[in-house]
Amino acid sequence: MFAKRFLFFYFKRIRSKQQTASYQRKNDLNTAAIEAIVQDSHTFNLFRKPGMQKFLSLAVPGYRGPTRQTVVKRLKHMYKKHRSTVRHHFSTISDISLSADVCQSNRRYHFIRLSAHYYDDQYLLNSTVIAFRRFLGKHSSNRIEHFIINEIEKLNLQTKIRSLTTNNGYDIPSASQNKSIFGIRISCLIHMLNLIIRNGLWLFNTPKGKR
Repeated sequence: MFAKRFLFFYFKRIRSKQQTASYQRKNDLNTAAIEAIVQDSHTFNLFRKPGMQKFLSLAVPGYRGPTRQTVVKRLKHMYKKHRSTVRHHFSTISDISLSADVCQSNRRYHFIRLSAHYYDDQYLLNSTVIAFRRFLGKHSSNRIEHFIINEIEKLNLQTKIRSLTTNNGYDIPSASQNKSIFGIRISCLIHMLNLIIRNGLWLFNTPKGKR
């Protein structure tokens, strides 16, 4: 009787350890897969596509990869952790220059990017993207200004901004006129050079005719 009970608990313990190891292995693979998605800018459902599923069945039998829902959940946690790290890092920086840009995708979605540029203790120039989001609704100068101020306040950078570099479109320059918040506004030299070359070579966009 004692021997049977001993064997029962012994194999139960082994099975428990195997399940724990299997869960940890899956968790490690999911972490590596999500980091690959972020680093290479893949779609969230990359590892559930047919071709990838076929590859995983041969490379890692039994592992199917993270679902889109798992990726989204993990990214939210990673984003909060990253923001906390960035906020702590900028607490040691005294002077920061910002650059802001609004761009449009092929699907006509508008995105806004905000970057910080600064020198570290070794006097090396660093550049960090502190915000990149899809801009929903009308991208007016008031809404752009509110977005930039909101991001500055989230990272506690209110007293550290010395300048803001933007392109020469209508909305962003109008949104960056408040010197008490953004410091000096600087026009992007590369954007100006691009406009000069395009105009000099007559590379104008052809207007689309009405259907």
